[in-house]
Amino acid sequence: MPEIIILISLSIIFVIILRKLPKVEIESKSNHEANSVLRGETETDNIEILENQIENCLVTKDYGRAETICLDLITKKPHSGEYYAQLGNIYLMIKNFEDAKEAFLEAVKYDSDNGLWYNNLGLTFFNLKQFGKAIGAYNRAIEIDPKIAGRYVNLGLVYLSLGNRKKAREYFRQAVNLEPSNSKYRKLYSRTEGTRV
Repeated sequence: MPEIIILISLSIIFVIILRKLPKVEIESKSNHEANSVLRGETETDNIEILENQIENCLVTKDYGRAETICLDLITKKPHSGEYYAQLGNIYLMIKNFEDAKEAFLEAVKYDSDNGLWYNNLGLTFFNLKQFGKAIGAYNRAIEIDPKIAGRYVNLGLVYLSLGNRKKAREYFRQAVNLEPSNSKYRKLYSRTEGTRV
């Protein structure tokens, strides 16, 4: 019987000690965040995990999940154009051009010197048949990095869509000059043959 009394006394003392300990901030976090803190993970670790999950989702073509993760990353780092651009790429893959446009416009607000994002914005405008805006975005992409042949091809395709074969040929020629061995570029250039540059 005295053993039971000692056990009860020890239990009561343990509870009293626990109540007097300072509360840990983990209580205000979600279970996932609390577990991350307990495992010693940082916010950066969690962001890297989410970035890897996006890549996995893209491989498996789970675009809905990739979009959700990307939106979560945007809430964690709202002033990073990287995640807006990633979201824009996801929307391009599923042919949601309106949302892709908004995502890329947001991305270039945070990094106006990213030629890839302007190129993808141009592609988005092209698919929306907003050719004037596509030309502007492609020109900005070329201005940022004039050595990428595909950007000239994209601009040439816009002009070809507008019926301006002469201007299209100029841009196809620039692409061929940058990548003479690219048969697709040479084919586009020859397709506009007979048009004086």
